[in-house]
Amino acid sequence: LDNYEGLAPDPGVLRMWWDDAEANVQKLKRQYGYQIENLRERLKNWKDFAEREVLEIYPSISEPGTVIIIIEGEEVGRAWTTEEFKGGKIPEEEE
Repeated sequence: LDNYEGLAPDPGVLRMWWDDAEANVQKLKRQYGYQIENLRERLKNWKDFAEREVLEIYPSISEPGTVIIIIEGEEVGRAWTTEEFKGGKIPEEEE
């Protein structure tokens, strides 16, 4: 134990670390609380995709024979091209 004498942090520093950690925990609780409330609200107002209004339809400029259909809602898909959608993953160079 003699080798460790004087290495313990000052109680004031420990209190400062503790207070900082506690503040961060409270901040995270608030942040996740807002996210949970937002998700609850979205679920309460959920509308199935088949019931949503079509907002826009236009031809793809990069894929011949493909149309883009925009429907109401905030959700976004991960795939940008038909190949990405069919393959189920995005090529590594694009991630």
